[in-house]
Amino acid sequence: MARSSDVDALRTHISTTIGVDPARWESPGNGWAGEAEAAFLDAVLSVQAVYGNSPTTGVRLIVMHWRTIRGRGSPAGVVLDDLSELAKWDSLVQAQQLAEEIDNRKTLNGVGRTRPLKALAVAQAARVFVNNGIRKLYEFG
Repeated sequence: MARSSDVDALRTHISTTIGVDPARWESPGNGWAGEAEAAFLDAVLSVQAVYGNSPTTGVRLIVMHWRTIRGRGSPAGVVLDDLSELAKWDSLVQAQQLAEEIDNRKTLNGVGRTRPLKALAVAQAARVFVNNGIRKLYEFG
């Protein structure tokens, strides 16, 4: 868990550099507007991966799989904006199950024998945010 001084420093930095009003933030493009879960999946799973050239390939396919899981089989209209949903998968056993369900068993590159699943990295990063009071994309403070 992050120290409160670190969280305070982050909040101060955000407030002074981009402000706390999401309506005033510049949008870098389409991205995953309003969908923190999709953004987390994209950020981690796209590292050293084929991004895909359509919504049914690469990282976008994985996000589609996650949307289906979250929508209980009906992905239409599911908004992926609650990091606590990803954080639920933050144990090794759960991350292995998640990797199977989203059809991505890739691991992070690193030194040593054990290389954690990218699915575990996503879930653990989401857990850090949730534990520090940030669950949704525009939730701040």
